[in-house]
Amino acid sequence: MSDYLPEIISSIAIISLIVALLFGACKFLTKLDEKRWNDGHCDVCGGTWKYEQAVGHGTSTSYIYVCVDCGKRIEVFEVR
Repeated sequence: MSDYLPEIISSIAIISLIVALLFGACKFLTKLDEKRWNDGHCDVCGGTWKYEQAVGHGTSTSYIYVCVDCGKRIEVFEVR
């Protein structure tokens, strides 16, 4: 049993690292979405965002919003 202990410990460490990286990526995308969303206002002209369409990316979906004043588009990963 003690022969397998280093392999078990390294496997647990690798799995923990992968989970931490996935969690970090989710937090990063959430912060990026918040910055793009800008409380519902375009960062260029101050207009409001209007839903345009959903886009499928294999295993995930993102959502396109367009500014009603200047036409700028943003893609976020959460419906607003």
